[in-house]
Amino acid sequence: MTTVTVSLRANQASSLTWAQVDGNFTALANQTNANTTAIANIGGAAGGTTANRPAVPTLYQTYVDTSLNITVWCVQVSPPIWNNAFGVAS
Repeated sequence: MTTVTVSLRANQASSLTWAQVDGNFTALANQTNANTTAIANIGGAAGGTTANRPAVPTLYQTYVDTSLNITVWCVQVSPPIWNNAFGVAS
């Protein structure tokens, strides 16, 4: 395997091998994939009428309220308080 040295612009005396650069990109890609998976597991915003909002929401869960035609966020879980984008309880 050939080693490629890359000089850093911020500090010309420092250098990284190609393996180190590749390792940094691999670590970044792995973290990005983990974050993407975590976000996907949360699921998209549920929606429906005001009466059908989740009885036990998670903090900051979003809900598209079709009765009000707005998206609301849960800002308190017990008892549930939902705010709209203006910070007004809805």
